[in-house]
Amino acid sequence: MSEVHLYDLFQSVGPVASVHLCRNFATRRSLGYAYVNFHRMEDAERALETMNYTNIRGRQCRISWAQ
Repeated sequence: MSEVHLYDLFQSVGPVASVHLCRNFATRRSLGYAYVNFHRMEDAERALETMNYTNIRGRQCRISWAQ
């Protein structure tokens, strides 16, 4: 998984402001979660409604709010 892949995937919902894939500091391996920020709250709500629990590369995507 990469930031570019997540960006492209969530771009279908609405304009993405940023993507941060959380990685282990020493090994640089993914920790299995990321932060996707949208420009508009409506787009974030749509992502939560339409993409929550969808499969991304064989793993279930769980979406929640973060501040």
